Amino acid sequence: MDYETDSSNAESCIIVEDTNDREGDLSEQLFHILTSLRKPEGQSRKSRVSEDCLDSLRYIKEQLRYEDDLSSDIYCHLWKWNILEKDLIPIFLENKNIKDENQKNLAIACVELFVMMTSPIDPSILDTSNEFEEDCDLSQLSRKMNERLKSQTDYKVIFVKNPMTLRIIRDLLNLYLSDEKRKIGRRSKDDNNIINSLLNFYKNLVSIKDPPTLHLTGIELQHKLVILFQEEKIFETFFNLISKERELSQWNLIIQEIFYHIFYNMDPSDLIKDPKVEAENRAKKLLNEELNKKAAKLTRNTHYNGTYWVNVPGKEYTVHKQDAIRGLGVKAVDAIKKEKPMRTPPTVCLGTWWFARILIIIYNITQKC
Repeated sequence: MDYETDSSNAESCIIVEDTNDREGDLSEQLFHILTSLRKPEGQSRKSRVSEDCLDSLRYIKEQLRYEDDLSSDIYCHLWKWNILEKDLIPIFLENKNIKDENQKNLAIACVELFVMMTSPIDPSILDTSNEFEEDCDLSQLSRKMNERLKSQTDYKVIFVKNPMTLRIIRDLLNLYLSDEKRKIGRRSKDDNNIINSLLNFYKNLVSIKDPPTLHLTGIELQHKLVILFQEEKIFETFFNLISKERELSQWNLIIQEIFYHIFYNMDPSDLIKDPKVEAENRAKKLLNEELNKKAAKLTRNTHYNGTYWVNVPGKEYTVHKQDAIRGLGVKAVDAIKKEKPMRTPPTVCLGTWWFARILIIIYNITQKC
């Protein structure tokens, strides 16, 4: 299916000719474009980047430039088909040699799509859409917006699980910020635009909010991303950009936005806590919770507690209380010592009583005689 340009509006996006079956035509054409990104290697299942890959990436970028219904559909298709993880990131990682011009161009084209797919969404579009489009379906627009929000959360998870991608983007950023590029006349307008794209990628990632139920191995997604920034030395690159030099000041605002999203909703007291003290307090808290859980499991009918032996120097005590298995054996022994044994009444032998009674009778008879 071919696209045609609307001559009445030079800035309007390319639209699909057949509007009656727009959704199906868009899916078919987009699928054809995405399959042209790679081509198989002989008879094997492996594939490699095709010669048309760069043109296809730039074409997709061109379609996403316009915030209209068509671009919203493309965003949704890219998310549902998992294009980021299956195609874009593998293409980006295969072209990580930034010293090679062709690979660098492919890598930058991928980053530009990363930026567009993770760009913040303006919720006010729901309030203004009906003012410009009479046939605008707000329910459908709301569904697409929710899908885009969900897609960005998924993209954030994917990038956190692929730290190599963050590292290569940092290398690209350092390349364009190098001293060689900083020489007069060496950094062009395109170079500055690429630096903006690379910084905006990091800004978009930290600006994506984590859902309340989303955790990675017990750690919040945002926290995990910040740790990756530290491990991959991305923060060092940010700090090098914070300068009073006029040439670097143009990116100060983006750097401020990045740290704004990192520290957003964070308690200021958390920034000055001693890590060692915090670790000890957390360990004590976990230990107390574990002991409480064990104690709760041992709470049952005392009839089924069993018998325990407590060994003390020179003696062994038999204990029927749970204190003995909670590490409180001394307490259990003290409780035994405090208990006063009950005295039983003396028992009288029945045979001895009858024998004494017979002797008394015989004595009385002899006295009468």
